[in-house]
Amino acid sequence: MATTESEANDSEVSMVSMVKCGQCGGSGSLPSLDHEERDREIEDACYHCGNSGMVDEETARNDRRAAFAQRLAVLAVNEEIAACDEDEHGEGWTFRAAEHGLSRSDYTTQAVWAETDRIMDELSKLDERTLDLLVDATEGLALGAALRDRRERSRREEQKTATQTRLDDEPAASSASSIEDEEDICF
Repeated sequence: MATTESEANDSEVSMVSMVKCGQCGGSGSLPSLDHEERDREIEDACYHCGNSGMVDEETARNDRRAAFAQRLAVLAVNEEIAACDEDEHGEGWTFRAAEHGLSRSDYTTQAVWAETDRIMDELSKLDERTLDLLVDATEGLALGAALRDRRERSRREEQKTATQTRLDDEPAASSASSIEDEEDICF
């Protein structure tokens, strides 16, 4: 029995290597707010991976490159905001946003998107190997910065909790004596 060309092609399906989706972290769903139910958090489908939690390597590589471009865009826009707000002859970033009929947050988001697109265009001019090396190197730096931020927030929370505990543990007599001292003051 002879096989047709299409049967031969079907049997030679190449195995595509799949990796965890960067959007949903491999869960296949994303948290979302259900506005009809008073902003109750629900699980929504991850359309990036088609609810499977997995994407092909090329998609994952493009996701990492886009995240890299966005990190650079956020840095650039933050510098622009600082320069705009520090200019004593200018009106500031909030004023610029108002001129465009946007809130400061929406204007910033729009600026980050535009800068991300510009950076992606520039990155597309680099060869694949150089771009992948750049992304790999900066992901480690971004992870380190995120961990430092998390440790700092944790440290501040611990200090806040410790301060609250000290205030709760203070004897009530000290507040009573301070009231007595205040009564000695005559106006």
